[in-house]
Amino acid sequence: LRQLNQKWYLGANLWFDNQEIAQTLAGGLLESGAISGSEGGRSSGLGVMAIYDTRSNVLFPERGNYLSVSLQTYGKHTLSDYTFQKLRWDYRHFKTLGSGVLGLNVFSDWNFGDVPFFSMGLLGGDGQMRGYYQGRYRDKLMSGMQVEYRVMPVLWRIGLAAFAGR
Repeated sequence: LRQLNQKWYLGANLWFDNQEIAQTLAGGLLESGAISGSEGGRSSGLGVMAIYDTRSNVLFPERGNYLSVSLQTYGKHTLSDYTFQKLRWDYRHFKTLGSGVLGLNVFSDWNFGDVPFFSMGLLGGDGQMRGYYQGRYRDKLMSGMQVEYRVMPVLWRIGLAAFAGR
């Protein structure tokens, strides 16, 4: 990404993924072939991405906003075996509240067209919906939100964080 000014970044992005399905569960959905991508294949896309960032600190923000938006297209023109479009956005807001920091995160991964299951929006992991392993839930249209309140320090360098998501 190229920095346009103090807050904005803009650039192109490229995604390449080549999946091989080594083994499937007998009687499962992947074995039936009814799921797009069940035979594996290549998904490669080209797109554009913009970021708006006013956070006070990248690693431990106490105030500010962060917005990331990307749009990608996949198809024969990008040497992909699948034809689809992906719109992904992630908004985060941080505010000092009392002795701690309140963080709000709203995110979406929307896919349109013939999306292989391995390119769908994934829920879970260390950044979104902690407590679910990444990919536990996946879908063409995935959206969620989470809120966090963290207090630092409580005891020496030890802090507390409470979070919830939906």
